[in-house]
Amino acid sequence: MTQMTEKGNCENLRLLLFQGNGQEEVVACAWDGQTYIIDHKRTVLRFQVDENVSAFCAGLYACRGNQNTPCLVYVGFNQKIYVYWSITLERIESSNLLQVLEGNEEFTSLLSKLHIDVNDVSAVRDLVHKTFYRSNGKREDCSKKEATETLGL
Repeated sequence: MTQMTEKGNCENLRLLLFQGNGQEEVVACAWDGQTYIIDHKRTVLRFQVDENVSAFCAGLYACRGNQNTPCLVYVGFNQKIYVYWSITLERIESSNLLQVLEGNEEFTSLLSKLHIDVNDVSAVRDLVHKTFYRSNGKREDCSKKEATETLGL
């Protein structure tokens, strides 16, 4: 645990089921808000809460309705309580975006509207790259009007 808490001491450790695969993950929080979720394969998901944490708890709680769901509860030094409820994770391990989108019908439909062959990996990769990293907010392939109409916006 020393490597994961280089910036501060571990505030609390809990076991909680996030992925729905029947195996609990370890949840750890440090005083500086660094939160870690670790699965059985030792894959670590780390994120930062914006406040320093005076207390932390994780468990199954009913925040709405009568069903318990995975929750993370933080108490900041500012006398506020932050409750993140109904947390589910499809996966913790990193994955390839193109592989995840491969079977997505909506993505396939959008590719078709853009006249991009779903099997043309280079063209799909180029589209994804331009979507995330386009320069000056301008699309290089088509006008803003065409892109807006194609995507149904």
